[in-house]
Amino acid sequence: MEGIRAAVRAELGPGGQVQRCYRKYLAAQPREGKVLVRFSLTPEGRATGFQVVQDELGSKDMSGCLLEVLAGVEFPAPGEVPCQVVYPFSFFPKGR
Repeated sequence: MEGIRAAVRAELGPGGQVQRCYRKYLAAQPREGKVLVRFSLTPEGRATGFQVVQDELGSKDMSGCLLEVLAGVEFPAPGEVPCQVVYPFSFFPKGR
């Protein structure tokens, strides 16, 4: 589980692609909230079947950008069987 968090955190930090998505979103409609994403990892670590299961931001552009970023993330192999991942992303404007 920690390997999955580390792979996502690399895209969350300053200059990360998830931050790029959110900055672009903020320019159009500044809001804060949570986006909950579900996906599967194959035994080799390939992510498939992305689905937004909660979207408090209500922006298809933002959630689409987020899914596009996640599709390019290299995840660690979970082992011999596939696994389901549900990952929460919380977004707040800087200074909040």
